[in-house]
Amino acid sequence: MEEILPGIFHWTTFHEGIGQKVHSCFLSCTDPPALIDPPMPEEGLAWFNAHPRPANALLTNRHHYRHSGRFEQAFGLKV
Repeated sequence: MEEILPGIFHWTTFHEGIGQKVHSCFLSCTDPPALIDPPMPEEGLAWFNAHPRPANALLTNRHHYRHSGRFEQAFGLKV
């Protein structure tokens, strides 16, 4: 997880289904905080304990649901 701008975090994970890295972002600087195309970060859900809880998961297309369900269960966010 890398903070690329204040309140904007980026991470990559390997997607087995397509055989390549995929990218995601967490916007802690927005109101409410939001995830974009979220796969589970290497740091896991525990990383978010030190940051604002995401309230939304935004998908740039339907194939980017990824681990949104896990975030939905953990934080009660809307996808």
